[in-house]
Amino acid sequence: MKIMFLSIFLFLLPLSAHTYVFSGGKNNVVQMTASKILIKAYARANIKVKPLFSSFEESLQGSNAGVTDGELARIKNITKLYPNLKRVPVSITRVEAMAFSKTNTIFIHHWYDLRGKNFTIIKGAKFIENATKMMHKSYATSIQQAFSKLEDGSTDIIVIPKKTAIRMILKKEFKNIKPISEVLEKQDLYHFVHKKMLTLSLLSPLFYKKCKTVEKLNI
Repeated sequence: MKIMFLSIFLFLLPLSAHTYVFSGGKNNVVQMTASKILIKAYARANIKVKPLFSSFEESLQGSNAGVTDGELARIKNITKLYPNLKRVPVSITRVEAMAFSKTNTIFIHHWYDLRGKNFTIIKGAKFIENATKMMHKSYATSIQQAFSKLEDGSTDIIVIPKKTAIRMILKKEFKNIKPISEVLEKQDLYHFVHKKMLTLSLLSPLFYKKCKTVEKLNI
């Protein structure tokens, strides 16, 4: 699969034996894809990186606090809530939100169709949180927990990232769970580093010029 990534960013980091740790959501296909992209990209500059997977919210709290060196892949405006994270200004992958249920009597066409419904989202999946911020809902701390809540009847609908959901549906225990919407929203995802490593405002105009040139990586 061909993924686009900005290789010029790597030139800004010190070359050393240090291993940089970037966190992301666990059991998430998009986050795992992002980790593969970053491992390969950083390796081109002889820099070692290690992914650390946890819940979405724990990941953000830890990276913003400087416990890790940044986030694998997050939506563009995440810095509004986590100001210590600085965005590398080239999208590396994309996430899509879809709704899933055990019943075939519900279909969600738009976000507002979720109003009044008993639905669950993943805590820390910020673009889904933003889209449903004025709606009553419940939260799960992980993809597995969201599917379990749907399976045991404590929620009627889950709204989660599409690729991860499809992988879960392939498991025998969740085979009666089906999509009940088209893609509700797509968001580009970006790599973020903690401000201790990179201050974007200090980058030279040359960097921004080269931001438009991306390198295709096969993973």
